[in-house]
Amino acid sequence: MMATGESGLDLAFTKSQLDLYAKTNGITVRNIAAYDDVENRLALFQQLFKERSPHPDLCEIDNIWPGLLADDLLDLRPFLDEELKSFDAKLLAAFTVNSKLLALPITMDAGILYYRTDLLKKYGYRAPPQTWDELGKMARVIQAGERRSGKQDFWGFAWQGEEGESLTCNAFEWQTGEGGALITADHKIDVTDEGSRCAFERAASWVGTISPASVVEYDEEDSQNLWTSGNAAFLRSWADAYPTSLRSPLISDKFGTAPLPAGRKKRSWVFGAMAIGVSKYSRHPKEAVEALRFLVSAQVQRRRALQLGQIPTRSDLLADQTLLQYTPFRGELGKHWRDGLVFRPAMNVGKRYDAISHAYAVAVHRILIRKVRAQTGLTSLQNELSRITGFPASNR
Repeated sequence: MMATGESGLDLAFTKSQLDLYAKTNGITVRNIAAYDDVENRLALFQQLFKERSPHPDLCEIDNIWPGLLADDLLDLRPFLDEELKSFDAKLLAAFTVNSKLLALPITMDAGILYYRTDLLKKYGYRAPPQTWDELGKMARVIQAGERRSGKQDFWGFAWQGEEGESLTCNAFEWQTGEGGALITADHKIDVTDEGSRCAFERAASWVGTISPASVVEYDEEDSQNLWTSGNAAFLRSWADAYPTSLRSPLISDKFGTAPLPAGRKKRSWVFGAMAIGVSKYSRHPKEAVEALRFLVSAQVQRRRALQLGQIPTRSDLLADQTLLQYTPFRGELGKHWRDGLVFRPAMNVGKRYDAISHAYAVAVHRILIRKVRAQTGLTSLQNELSRITGFPASNR
């Protein structure tokens, strides 16, 4: 039995692959669609593990969960030692806690910039923006031009400003692009630096200017709706916005993908991925591992990329530029996907990550809605994170 948060085409695809696996191996794996909302799905897994339930045997987990679920998932290394050589080491590290590999990534994700190719050409731009400041300037020009032509609901930039994990990802990209770190490698809290302040002040300046005032309540679906309606020049989103964009008759042949713009220090885009782990309470761990091996196999990942546009995790497929043409990692994006990839500090803080992410999103949201000045909000955040983690503040 396998629990995932899939729906729609994803769920149908997984069912078709599990049906194929049953015909080939004689083992039936029933897929259970858990909550689409990742926080509800995490709570469900935590409750089932607390009860030591033998179901589900296989669990689809987010890349920020290994530290939270480390006590309840099997270490896969003894089962998959040779198989692991086929995966990028950086991806495996995201699901490793205390040298134990708790899940194997089935699809890769990252923060991606979507842009309207037709509008860039219309307003004389030869390439998507390379920096956040450049994006702001381009968004203003395109937005003003489109509104002069009668599109009063058109906006320059759509993103996720709702208080939650989506905002954590956006904010972490802005902050690290300016040289910030949130939590440093030597376990210090680092959020009150000049770069972090500038990053959040810049984002606050977008609200109501190049982005709707309501963007501070947007989740992924809200931002994608604005984008697929043809009413945005740029979108910051994940890989799942790619098939959604292709299905939109308004923009299907009018958009491209690129790495997120850089801050003053570097380019940053948050790593995301879904992986499959095996419950420590499963009564059929060996059979579960075999099913997992099939689901992350080259043939299944290739079909997943071709049919759903999802990014593979096996090294040879990530290097296959022909295959990547069917995903948002097409072109230059696929050749340089490692450049600027940043990881949220979930592995550093384990079970405290939820509290840290919540405090971070709340603080940034208060800055975005101008409830507090950036420096004041960041000073309060630094104190709160020190309280949650016990880590000292950075002296830089």
